[in-house]
Amino acid sequence: MTKTPTQWPLEVTPERDQRIVRHGRDWLAHVQAGRIGQPPSQTNEQRLRHVRNELAVLGRIV
Repeated sequence: MTKTPTQWPLEVTPERDQRIVRHGRDWLAHVQAGRIGQPPSQTNEQRLRHVRNELAVLGRIV
């Protein structure tokens, strides 16, 4: 039994090209704003709570 190959668009239309460029610009704006690629920062209270939990559960700070 042969499989039918996936039909990919063979030509990039101007509308599709504009969407690709717009998506790239939006993604880059998110990266530059720091919303992508960096873990969320923790407050000092959250860090202290994590340390206390690690001590309680593991007996040491990881």
